[in-house]
Amino acid sequence: MANFTSNASDKSKKTALLIWAIGALGFLGLENFYVGKIKNGLIHLILGAIGLMTVYAISETAGSMVIPLSVICWAFFGGPNFVKLLLGSFRDNVGAPLRR
Repeated sequence: MANFTSNASDKSKKTALLIWAIGALGFLGLENFYVGKIKNGLIHLILGAIGLMTVYAISETAGSMVIPLSVICWAFFGGPNFVKLLLGSFRDNVGAPLRR
């Protein structure tokens, strides 16, 4: 009986992308919880929620500023993990790359 080992994670890249999309396109950092990065996920969740509330509060007062501010917040909160997931450099809590 062969005993094979792999350095790839047991977490799926496609599932992480789906969770990223469900989490308000990366604002909430839910993909971090999926791969086991709990501390990073909590920080991302808190900062993302504050960012979403700030965008909502500003949209109530200055309607024309909402779209540029939303794009800037997305680029800060959701964009980096999206790029890492697409390029395959997003890792799980032990440093293993996600499987395809």
